[in-house]
Amino acid sequence: MQTLHDATDLAAGTSVNVGVVHGGTRANVVAGEARAEVDVRVRTGAEQARIDRLVAGLRAHDPRAR
Repeated sequence: MQTLHDATDLAAGTSVNVGVVHGGTRANVVAGEARAEVDVRVRTGAEQARIDRLVAGLRAHDPRAR
């Protein structure tokens, strides 16, 4: 999530916010499934392309996740 938040560049008119995260069934149990809702707002096509590349390049930190 931090990688996405760090993509925010307000001077370029770009904001990226992971606003809602869902996953798991209870505390202290590895979630079988999880998802995040990301709000992206851009001012230019170049910024949209930058964010698209960033999202396409995201990889799980845990090799068991996909």
